[in-house]
Amino acid sequence: GTCVKVSPRKAGLEIGARLVLALRPERVAIANGSTIRTDCNCVEGKITSAAFMGMQLLYVVETSIGSITALVPSFGQNALKPVGSTISVEWPVDAAIPISDTPISMANWS
Repeated sequence: GTCVKVSPRKAGLEIGARLVLALRPERVAIANGSTIRTDCNCVEGKITSAAFMGMQLLYVVETSIGSITALVPSFGQNALKPVGSTISVEWPVDAAIPISDTPISMANWS
């Protein structure tokens, strides 16, 4: 599977451990592809939902590690990217918060 980095200050984690991570949408950015940042995780995926929300754009991106929601400023961006487009999303290493070492089934959420 795809590996992502989490902050080393998150105690008790082993390299290669499978985790469920919490990630705030406003900490996720659309990667421009021209710069490789060692302080960020970056994964590619397909846009499954896109919405213009005034000053922000909301994207849901299906990636190899699951769905990631990105809430990005609309100013300085090109037009809203269409559903089905392939993009890369990135987030700072310290933005991912481990919440479980057991995969969670969304079918069990009410």
